[in-house]
Amino acid sequence: MPAKTNPAATGSVDAILMASGHSARFGSKNKLLAPFCGQPLARHALNLALGTPGFGQVFFVAAHPDVQALARGTAATLIVNHHPGRGSSESVRLGVLASLAEHYLFLPCDQPLLDTPTLELLLAARSPGAIVQPCFGGKPRRPPLFSA
Repeated sequence: MPAKTNPAATGSVDAILMASGHSARFGSKNKLLAPFCGQPLARHALNLALGTPGFGQVFFVAAHPDVQALARGTAATLIVNHHPGRGSSESVRLGVLASLAEHYLFLPCDQPLLDTPTLELLLAARSPGAIVQPCFGGKPRRPPLFSA
C-alpha cells in the first residue's frame, strides 16, 4: 500500500539514533560494531541520517565507548547514555531532552537496509500530534516518527 503523505508536512525534525543496546541476542560481541559492507553496522545508520535531507539535527545516543567513537568527526551530536540498563526508554529520554524539534525520528542502528527514500516518506507524512510508522505485511515497523 502506498504511503500516505501530508502535502502540508511542516515542522522541524531531529533524528535520534538508538545505539545503546546490549546486543544480548548477538552473543558476546556488540552487534553495532559488526561489519556490514565494510563498515560497522551503526555507521550505516549515521550515514543514512546525516545524508537524508530534512533533519535539523542528528543525535547519536550511545553507551559503549567504541560505539560512541563512530560519531566523532561527524556532524552528529553524541549523547552518552550512562544508564543503558534502563532500556531503550533511556535513549529516547536523552534524545528528546537534547532536541528542540517539533518531531523526532527514532532510528535504530541495527537496520542497515533502511534507505533515504523510506525516511523521506516518513518525513513527508508528519503532522502535529501524530505518530508516523512504516508498515510491512500490515504490521507496524521501525523507525517511528513522533510529533513532540
